[in-house]
Amino acid sequence: MPPENPDGYSAYALHDWFDLHMRASSEVEPSRQFRIAPRIERWMKEIGFVDVEQRVFKVPINTWPTDEKLKDIGKWSESNWLEALAGWSYKPFLGLGWSKNEIEVFLVDVRKSIQDRNVHAYMDFFVVTGRKPPIDTKSS
Repeated sequence: MPPENPDGYSAYALHDWFDLHMRASSEVEPSRQFRIAPRIERWMKEIGFVDVEQRVFKVPINTWPTDEKLKDIGKWSESNWLEALAGWSYKPFLGLGWSKNEIEVFLVDVRKSIQDRNVHAYMDFFVVTGRKPPIDTKSS
C-alpha cells in the first residue's frame, strides 16, 4: 500500500479513513471502540469460556488477488465496503466536526481507493470460537 502521511492526507484515502475512525473512537466516543476483534479471544477466556481458538484470515479489499477464491472473497468485500461506507462514516466524522458535504467529498476518494486494484490491501478477519464450561451440578 502507499505509505501513510503522518503530516496530512495520504495518497491512499482508505489509510486516512481508518486513522480518522480511530481518532473518532478515542476523542468522540472513548467508551465505544471500533477495533475490538483482536481482544475477543482474551475476553472470552476471561469470562470462563474453554477451548477458545482464534483464527485470522486475510480478506482482500477488492478483486486484486490472482487466486480465484480470494478474488471472489474480494468481490464480496468490495461490495460490502462500498455499500456500507457512508453508514460507517457519518456518526464518527460528524463527531469530529465534519459537515455532511465534507464527508461525502472525502468518501469519493475513499471509494476510489477501495476500488484501486493496483493496491493490494486486505483486512484481518478474526474468527473466535469457544465453549461454555460444563455446569457443575454437584455443587448446586
